[in-house]
Amino acid sequence: GGGLLEGQSVYTLGGVSGTNEQGEGLLDDDEKTRLLARLKRCEGQTRGVMRMVEEDKYCVDVMNQVAAIQGALAEVSKKLLSSHLDTCVRNAMEKGKPADRSRVLDELQDLFARYGRIEKPKR
Repeated sequence: GGGLLEGQSVYTLGGVSGTNEQGEGLLDDDEKTRLLARLKRCEGQTRGVMRMVEEDKYCVDVMNQVAAIQGALAEVSKKLLSSHLDTCVRNAMEKGKPADRSRVLDELQDLFARYGRIEKPKR
């Protein structure tokens, strides 16, 4: 049936699994490419901020760059959450056992408690 394969998780946040029950990645290739590109830009910006600190650049300039990195990372989080809801959570609610559904709901509560208000990702 539509249940999980042995040893497979219905959710991925928390590092348990990165594939759905068919063994496919939960992000389509285009979305994964976009997220990785955004993360690489964040990595480059972070290196730039480190240089700015090493070179004793003006604090406000450094803080503006940090804010830009935080905004980019927030978009990554929103997109990952959206994917998680569309795939992992939906799968748990539709096909998971009661324990799976309960675990996913607990996980969502933890996520929302940790991140507070999360807006819809930009398309």
